[in-house]
Amino acid sequence: MTVKSSTTNASVTTITVQKPSKETSTGLGLTAKAGVGVVVSSIKTGSIFRDTKLRVGSHCIVRVNGYDCTRKSSEFVAQQLLSAPKGKLTVVVREVSDLEMMEIGGAGGTIAKVEDFAFMTAVLMKTSVGAKVGIIVSEKTAANGKTFPIIGTIQPKSLASKTKLREGMRILTINGVSCLGSSDTAAMLKQAPAKVQIRAGNSRMLIVSANKPKDGKFGFRMGKSNGTVVVSSVAQDGLFAKTGLEVGMQVLKVNGKNVSTLEMPSVQAIIANGQKKLILLVEESPPPDTMTSGLVPPGALPGGQWGTGNYVGPCSSILFCICCPLFGLFGLCCLAMRCDKGKPFYLSPNGRVYDAAGEYQGTEAYVGFRPNPPGSLGPQENPESEIEKSCGPKYKDTFIMVGLLVFLALRVAWVVLRFSVSA
Repeated sequence: MTVKSSTTNASVTTITVQKPSKETSTGLGLTAKAGVGVVVSSIKTGSIFRDTKLRVGSHCIVRVNGYDCTRKSSEFVAQQLLSAPKGKLTVVVREVSDLEMMEIGGAGGTIAKVEDFAFMTAVLMKTSVGAKVGIIVSEKTAANGKTFPIIGTIQPKSLASKTKLREGMRILTINGVSCLGSSDTAAMLKQAPAKVQIRAGNSRMLIVSANKPKDGKFGFRMGKSNGTVVVSSVAQDGLFAKTGLEVGMQVLKVNGKNVSTLEMPSVQAIIANGQKKLILLVEESPPPDTMTSGLVPPGALPGGQWGTGNYVGPCSSILFCICCPLFGLFGLCCLAMRCDKGKPFYLSPNGRVYDAAGEYQGTEAYVGFRPNPPGSLGPQENPESEIEKSCGPKYKDTFIMVGLLVFLALRVAWVVLRFSVSA
């Protein structure tokens, strides 16, 4: 089998292999990743691409025998590979960027959820260059005095409102270009072509990388603190000295792999097995005013945001009081309905929602989470009905008890009436 591969530029590679017959399987596993493309997720032992430059996790397929695959599904790309005739099979692949690699798990890593650590990619399709995407860019100052762009406002019914972008997120890149200031970021959004790829994350997140040196020494150290991996030292003359990496930062991912729950030997093994680069997804230490008691619920990850959501309170209880006498035990279903709005909830960076006491409430969509205005700290109750304002959640048990008593009274009256009629 003749194998030939040639690199056309720094990020795109053309690989040509010989396909023995039309029925021959290429032996590639493919995974479609939003905002990235169809990524090679596995290469089987007998694959005709086994001895090529194709790499798991670090390459996405751009063309197959001239067919454009940049916006296609993994099924479409697999069909093109399978239906290719006998003879030369030419595949053009693109190297996944550092930021993309952090999202899809990195070379040799597993595919990670987009929601991990509130780090995501949104793709917006503009009608024309200069069209608005519905994002008003603001600026935030970090504890070290540096400023960075954040999403200040997302306008209703805009392109951005249809994505998972949220107000307060830090804008990391637009179409692969790093965002440094609010004015530059706003201009980039306006001047971007029809396809706008926005990467955003927690306001304290940072991605740093460095090429692997021959001696394997990057000039920083990590350790465990309170069960998490943190940066313990950064050498002034090391590779990460001017990247923004600082002592005390929590290390979330190393080369795309989640290390937040791993022990240090496993983390060191990931670094040692890295081929070209060391890419770190880290989180800056929260400022002192966000670490005070009660601002992060017990058991929740720091770095999330407060807001309000739906819950079972007085409105749900009144509905129960009405339905229970009318529909009997089926009225108990009302207790599972979140009719009340405005209770304080905390959205953790991993997408889990907690109340102020640290009780897990469900996912963001389940509780109807609505973030507080940018800059708000701590739980803020915001009832949205007159019943909630006047009664509040403290009367929930009273309403339930009244409903049960009414139900029991009606049941007793019904039994007595039926016994009297029978007599």
